[in-house]
Amino acid sequence: MKDNWLLGIIPALIIPPVAGWAYYLYMTGEHDFYVLSQSILGHVVLAPLLALGCVLNLGLFFLFIRTEKYRAGRGVIAVTLLYAILTALIKFNLI
Repeated sequence: MKDNWLLGIIPALIIPPVAGWAYYLYMTGEHDFYVLSQSILGHVVLAPLLALGCVLNLGLFFLFIRTEKYRAGRGVIAVTLLYAILTALIKFNLI
């Protein structure tokens, strides 16, 4: 598999929301999609869930570094920084 930015960007974009959603379902047991979407879109839990998911991107970054896919690692870092900025904006009610 070639080493390129997209190899890191695509999974790094997908992992934080999916991990946050899975954690929310596990902790609350809430399986009603409407209630889930209202909680997340109401910014009540969006910032912490994205931050939790970004921690998982760290593992993905180290996986790419260990396998010498440095460009993919750069893609993961770029997306993680964007998620960090988004999380900070949500946390301080700027969005």
